Order: sequence, then structure tokens, then C-alpha cells
Amino acid sequence: MSTQSNRSITNLQISPTHRSKLIKNGYSTVADIQAVSAEELSRDLGLSLEDASAIVAATQAQIQAPIHNNLGSTVLPSSQRTQLIIKGSQTAAELLKVPASATALSLGANAIDELLDGGALKGSLLEISGVPGSGRSAATKSIFMSAVRAGHEILIIDSRGDLSIESLRDSCSLVADSTKQADVELHHVRVTSLPELLSRISTLSQYCADHPGVKLVILSQLSYHIQTSGVTPQVKVKLLTHIKQHLTKTCGAGQVAVVATTSMAVKLVDNEGQPANFSTGTKALLIPTLGDGFSLASKAYRLVLARHALDGRR
Repeated sequence: MSTQSNRSITNLQISPTHRSKLIKNGYSTVADIQAVSAEELSRDLGLSLEDASAIVAATQAQIQAPIHNNLGSTVLPSSQRTQLIIKGSQTAAELLKVPASATALSLGANAIDELLDGGALKGSLLEISGVPGSGRSAATKSIFMSAVRAGHEILIIDSRGDLSIESLRDSCSLVADSTKQADVELHHVRVTSLPELLSRISTLSQYCADHPGVKLVILSQLSYHIQTSGVTPQVKVKLLTHIKQHLTKTCGAGQVAVVATTSMAVKLVDNEGQPANFSTGTKALLIPTLGDGFSLASKAYRLVLARHALDGRR
């Protein structure tokens, strides 16, 4: 994350009213605004799409401004600079031909990996949702083992205790014994409340920056504390926006793959497909608990797993 993106919104060339709305809704830096689309910003702040677009444009103008170093010379923003790294006798064409799938972390099923361009990709968020027994845990474990074999450091944020540090270490030891490689460093956090979860997510991008060896972040049962906290739908929307912003920051550098597992919820609809209750509903649907509000604008994948209705296959 560039220093410019971390700058406070107090320096943006926008109206005081708009700046006040941003601060009240949790936007404190340029990066917070750039993490969402103009449409999402419009909904969050209650502004017209035109005003929201103007705010987003103001952040771009700030990023493109030249940076002056202590010697008075002008340094171009990172987006306008090119860094060349030459390795051995490789040509530039060869260096550019490294596909994203080459560093993807496999989910243990070729068909699913192909759908995801190789698996869980660095710089992207993968949400894995499903009911118990659908293969959600197995897919997550496969991603974890892929990262272990690659020698990556891994951060686990566990909301329900599904991924205990003891079982993960045992898995790492098996890989180390079979491949003769050193043990992988695990970063494990057990969160027991919604405030603690939000606190961890708020500092996630900085944590990954401080620990550059971390290439995989797993948010196990991310939906659990949100689902059981009893917050209103309006508060839930704000929480998901907050989470989305910070996960976008974490993915933004392109060095970390973020995997979040979520459960499923029942949604009642009427004959026209509109939301209903137990009195008016004619059909029940299983949907990811966090709904569509959790999906990122780009570089996000949602994988919903289930068993076949006839033969029970995953």
C-alpha cells in the first residue's frame, strides 16, 4: 500500500459536508474510499451517484500528485514508476509469462481449481460457503496444505475453533516429514466475539505488511459472530462494508490470498421470488449467510458447495 493511499481524507479537495459524512461512516483514509465503488459509496453516505463519483475522482487526483523528497527533487508516484528485476539470463518476455495459476493454491479438486483459474489466487478473496458435510472444510484444508507445501507462512483467524492450532501443526509436521522441508510458520488467532473479529480485520493489512512471509490468510467461519450477534440488518450492512474495505486492502498488494469460509442461511420467498415470511413464503432457498453485500467489486470469488440431491456426491 502506497503512502499516498494511507493519507487522511482531511486533505481531499471535497466539501466539508461530504468529508463529515465519510468520517461518520468509517472512511478515514484515501485507501478506504478507493476500496469501494462509487455506487457503494453513494449508498453508504446517502449521496447522489454524481457526488460519490466526484469524491472517488478526488482521491485519484491526490494519488497522481507528484511526491517531493527531502532534497527537493520530484519523485513520480508508484503507478508511474517501473521497477525491473533481472534474474539470471531470463528475457523480459519470459518474466511476463508467469501465469497466476502457477502460484495458485489448490482446493484439491481439478474441476473447482479450473473454475478459479488454478485455485486460491494471491491478491484475491475466495469465499467458500456451504452446509456441514458439503466439503467446505475439506476444500479449506486443501488450500492450507498447498500453502504449507509451498513453504508459505499462514495466518488463521478462527471464529469457532474449527481449525485448532494443534491439528494444523500436526498437518504441517506430516508435510515436513514427507518433503524434508522445514516447518512452516503458523500465525493463529482465536477470536471469541464480534468486536474482536472486527479489530483483527481492521489491522489485517498492516499485519500482513509487517509479516511479508504471510501469503495465505484463512478466515474460518467468518459469518459466525456476525450471525450470532443479533445486530440489525442496517448494522449488518455497515459491518460488511467495513469488513469488505479492509479485506480489499489486504488483497490490494497482490501478495496474499484471502480465503473466508461462511455458512448458509434459509431465505423464504414468495411465488414471484420476493422476500417473504413464514406466512407468505412458498419456497425456501439456501443462500450464503453474508449475502451479496460481502462480495468485492473485483478479484473476488464465491464458491458454494453442496451435495447432489440424488447420489449425495459433493
